[in-house]
Amino acid sequence: MADTLVERKITYTYTAPNGAVVVITSVPALCDDEGDDEFCGFTEEVSEQISALIDAALASNPQPGNVIAVEFADEPERIRPEVDLEVKVSGPGLVLGQIPVNLLQKLFDNIDDAYRRAASALAKQQDTNPPPPPQVAFLASGSLIIGLRSSDSRPLFPEKDLGRAALGLILQGAELASMGAPEVEDPDIAVAAIEAMKQLAPGPREGFKVELVEYSNRKKERSAILTPALKEKGSVIIEEIVAKSSRKRVVHFIGQLDQIKLDGKAHLRELKETPRDYRGQTLTFSFPIELLGELLEVFGKTVRITAREDQTPSGKSFFAIDVEIVEA
Repeated sequence: MADTLVERKITYTYTAPNGAVVVITSVPALCDDEGDDEFCGFTEEVSEQISALIDAALASNPQPGNVIAVEFADEPERIRPEVDLEVKVSGPGLVLGQIPVNLLQKLFDNIDDAYRRAASALAKQQDTNPPPPPQVAFLASGSLIIGLRSSDSRPLFPEKDLGRAALGLILQGAELASMGAPEVEDPDIAVAAIEAMKQLAPGPREGFKVELVEYSNRKKERSAILTPALKEKGSVIIEEIVAKSSRKRVVHFIGQLDQIKLDGKAHLRELKETPRDYRGQTLTFSFPIELLGELLEVFGKTVRITAREDQTPSGKSFFAIDVEIVEA
C-alpha cells in the first residue's frame, strides 16, 4: 500500500438482498493507486452519506433486478417517496430487519391514535367528517423511519387537505408543549395537538428517541424531537390551557382503572391520590371518545387521571382530559 492515499471520485455499487442494485456516482474516496488490489476507503462522513442514500433508494421498495442510480451529492429526503410527515425512531434494537413485531405494532398503534386525536379535533372545528387514516409511504432504516402522507395525495386545494393538516398538528403539539402555556385561539385544537404528540413521545423507561419531520414538496418545513421530559411538560401545559380557557379547576386522581363503559364513563378504584376536598375512595368520571384508545391501553393498571371539575345540580362531576400510566 502506498504511503499516501489519493483523493478521487468513484462509483459505488450496492446490491440489496432482493437483487435490486443501488449505484452511487461521484463518491469521494481515498484510494491506493499504486497497489494491485485498487483499494479505496471512505471517511466516516462519506460512509454515513452512502448508507443514508442506500436506505433512501431502497425505501421505494424496488423490484428485484431494478437499478437505482443516484449521485453522492443528492439529499436522501429527495430520493425517498414524497411524504407529509416522517416519524424517526432510534434506539437499541430499532433497526429495520431486527425490530420485534410487537414493538413495530405498538409504534403503528401510537401513530394511529395520535392521528385520530388530531384529525377528530380538526374535523369537529370545521364541522365535517374526519379524514381517512394516512398512508404509509415507506419504511426505511436509520434506525427506523416511517414516512406518512395524507390519503388525499393530490388535493385540488392543498390548503384544505385535512389529513395533511392533522399530521402537521401532531408536530405542532411539540411546539405548543415547548412554549409554555400559550394564549391559543382554539383551546380544543391545542389540547388535541399536545395529546397527539404525547401519544408518540417515549416514556421514561422506553429507551428510544422519536423525531418528527414535516415536509412540503419534499422540502423540510420543521422538526421536533420528542422526549419523556417533553411528554411530561405537555401534561402540565394541557392543564394550564384548560384552566385558562374554562376557568374551571383542573384536578388529579391516581387509582386503578377497573371500568370503561361505552356511554363515555369510566371508573377508578383504590384511589391513592385525590384533591384535598375529595372524600371518596373511588371515582366515576366522563371521558371524550378521543381518549378511549388510550384508556383501553392502560385498563387494569394504576393511572393518573387529569380531569376538569364541573359543578352540576347534583354535585361535582369530573371530565378526563389526560391519562398517564403510573410507573411502579
